[in-house]
Amino acid sequence: MAEHVARIGFVGGGYRLAPYLTAIRALPHEFEAVGAVVRTEASAERLTADGVPAGTSLDAFLAGSYDFVVLSVPWPEILPLADRLLDAGHAVLSETPIAERTELVGPFLARRGAEARIQSAEQYRFQPMHAARIAVARSGRIGEAVSVTASFAHDYHAMSVVRAALGVGFEPVTMTAAPIGDRGVHPLGRGGWAEELEPTPSGRLLAALAWPDRGLSAVHDFADEQYFSPIRRRRMAVQGTRGELADDRVVSISVPGRPVEVPLVRNATGVDGDLSGHHLRDVALGDAVLWRNPFDDARLSDDELAVATVLRSMARFARDGVPFYGVADAAEDQYLAELMHRAAAEGRTVTSTPQAWSGGRSALT
Repeated sequence: MAEHVARIGFVGGGYRLAPYLTAIRALPHEFEAVGAVVRTEASAERLTADGVPAGTSLDAFLAGSYDFVVLSVPWPEILPLADRLLDAGHAVLSETPIAERTELVGPFLARRGAEARIQSAEQYRFQPMHAARIAVARSGRIGEAVSVTASFAHDYHAMSVVRAALGVGFEPVTMTAAPIGDRGVHPLGRGGWAEELEPTPSGRLLAALAWPDRGLSAVHDFADEQYFSPIRRRRMAVQGTRGELADDRVVSISVPGRPVEVPLVRNATGVDGDLSGHHLRDVALGDAVLWRNPFDDARLSDDELAVATVLRSMARFARDGVPFYGVADAAEDQYLAELMHRAAAEGRTVTSTPQAWSGGRSALT
């Protein structure tokens, strides 16, 4: 039971708010959605009817009382709105990195400082299976993690998990990339199941990254279809000096002639006649629990559990100043995404250069 229910405000009312509101409603002893400001009266009426008092006046919203504010607006609007919120004394959780073009981050840091009360809501490394995989990579079970293959999310989402698994901060990186494309049917999308199954082209980006100073590497391979498609599965692998993690299997060797393979196992209640109600309890490797549900029996999906973890982390940051994914980390992952697309567009190897945040410390290491 939380000692304090975090009062949360929202700027923006698009579809990306859905997992936040689901997590908040599932955990009323921890979080409360107390207000929102949106662009149109129609959106305000919709949110208010959904239980979140909403209006269209930013000035009225800024005068409200919140433990923190979730900022979920298009990229060009984030920085000016973040400034308004910070000036009004509110801690800010930006739903994405604060700038699509990372050249804009330096002026923000110069203006606000590295200690500004703002974090970004990158949840992928908090999803149960990714959290367990990162734990394996960092545990020594497969030796030193030296390479990651990420085929589960695009751009900065994937980069955040890659860097967390490898323990990479803001070190120099070189990169090659190519838009190799994909072709197939599109059976499922954000709007539901398709009625037609005609193969059509879709985007796919392949990139190879190397951190030469650390002897580390990664491969990013993501097709647009992978977020929804049941025929384009999401995959992750981590190669270590003594073994490998591949999706939900871990193979390693510590005694000559005796490699050992162990599965990552999701332990859930409410399955096969269990009357406890359905929720994910933990993810284990043998008898070692790598991820344990921090929200008891809340009925939340993996992504919603990750979002709830972000909200809890943000409440702690707003209260105690403990960062979990600040401006620098979000900017680094967006910068790596920029480099990928630049390398693909220009057909050449690109190398990172020091950025305004490069001298700081990463929360992912």
